Amino acid sequence: MSYSNLNRRIERLVELTNSNILLLENLTKLVSLNKNELGTLSEEFINSKETCEILKCSNVTLWKIRKSGDLPSSQFRNNIRYRKADVLEYLTKTEPK
Repeated sequence: MSYSNLNRRIERLVELTNSNILLLENLTKLVSLNKNELGTLSEEFINSKETCEILKCSNVTLWKIRKSGDLPSSQFRNNIRYRKADVLEYLTKTEPK
């Protein structure tokens, strides 16, 4: 093996090592977060029934709201889900003042 080839391999190993160190530092920071902070990282999704209860509306009305694009939704397999934050935001926008 030539000296230049060996030198390139060593440089590549140093790059990989630095990359791994950064990944480990980020992982350590993530693990050190408390439960409250972890809760803010994930988004809470709710089903149509829970959404209807919050909005105090029927399934048909919820369907119309979703189809109009006023309330974003996501489909997981065969189930429609709504981000709870979006539902609460929609509720505050549509409440009479």
